[in-house]
Amino acid sequence: MQVNVGKNGDFALISQEDSNLVLNYIWCKNKSGYANSKEKGKNITMHRLIMGFPEGKFVDHINGDKLDNRRENLRILNPSENSQNQLRHKNSKNTYVGVSICKRNSKYRSRIQVGKKTIVLGTFSDEIEAAEAYDIYVCQNNLYHKLNFPEKKHQYLEKEISLKSKNTATYSGVYKKGSKYIAKLRFGGKQITVATSASEIEAAELRDEFIVVNKLTNKLNFPGKYTNFIPSKKEKTFTQVVDNTTSRILVTSRPDSILLISSIDEEKVKHGKCYISSDGYACIYIDKKHIRLSRFILDISDPNVFIDHIDGNRLNNCRSNLRISNCKENAKNKLKKANCSSKFIGVSFDKRSNKWLSSIQRDGKKYNLGLFSSEDEAAKTRDGWIKTNYPDDHYKLNF
Repeated sequence: MQVNVGKNGDFALISQEDSNLVLNYIWCKNKSGYANSKEKGKNITMHRLIMGFPEGKFVDHINGDKLDNRRENLRILNPSENSQNQLRHKNSKNTYVGVSICKRNSKYRSRIQVGKKTIVLGTFSDEIEAAEAYDIYVCQNNLYHKLNFPEKKHQYLEKEISLKSKNTATYSGVYKKGSKYIAKLRFGGKQITVATSASEIEAAELRDEFIVVNKLTNKLNFPGKYTNFIPSKKEKTFTQVVDNTTSRILVTSRPDSILLISSIDEEKVKHGKCYISSDGYACIYIDKKHIRLSRFILDISDPNVFIDHIDGNRLNNCRSNLRISNCKENAKNKLKKANCSSKFIGVSFDKRSNKWLSSIQRDGKKYNLGLFSSEDEAAKTRDGWIKTNYPDDHYKLNF
């Protein structure tokens, strides 16, 4: 079913079942290309209306057409899934998503980004073949990336298609060059060749042997042969004892900073590089990933889960100071704003009464708790109210 969008002849597609819902609004096309309307003075988009305005989620158009709002073309994604689902960059010199020209041999390289990992799918003489290899990987692994040829999706799923790539090998760090297999890895800051063999398996085995002898952290092709092998990891973070339960991380770039962790986490962080980001959070670079230290310590990777510093100090990453939160609760645990009339949170000076007003913010509303002659009394009243009525909430207390 078609729905008019604006006065320029544009129209959106919707499912028949959504006609009563959608036709209650007057629609126009916004600058981003979506069907847009207003409800109670606020902008709404047709695709989010149809899917019920999922909180903290994205509504994606599977075929990339922002005006195709049929239910079979809409899907709900979380932030990490949506970040994968990007169109080719406008300034890209490449025709297809996931395809680039390899300058070394003028062939087309097909690769895909999944999370923070780049997977190389192969090199191809034909650009379209490289683009199809990308699409096949997306479809056969149930990913949310945009397809180069969405009309071929069913063909990709129905047929068992193997990706054909030239000059590749089965094993990690092993490449085919002519009739030989070359085993390479990074060692001493340089890419070196550790073996050349007519046998692919032998090249892979010799590479593993080099890794084990030098106690490197590179991936083994045959880990079952070296069950007792423990790679030697370089210690990158050093700590200083504060007390029986707390340690201080020594940050090279910020020697005066007081970055705290629980003593039990010393072993966990020592192989990563800890630093303080520009927004004041403690972070760690480990396994080729930049992670906030609080999330690393609590093993939280879900972007929809918040980690709250109870005392508001972003450098205090002791386990006793970290708690799992959500967007709503995290917003309550805020420090006092600068240039306020009071030194306490939730306290302000009321000029009309010449007294201190105690208040609390909750669900977007401000609740006044009373006027007091003493600033301290107003602050303690707020704290007491929170402890009595909302003991499990994440409000920051004055005392």
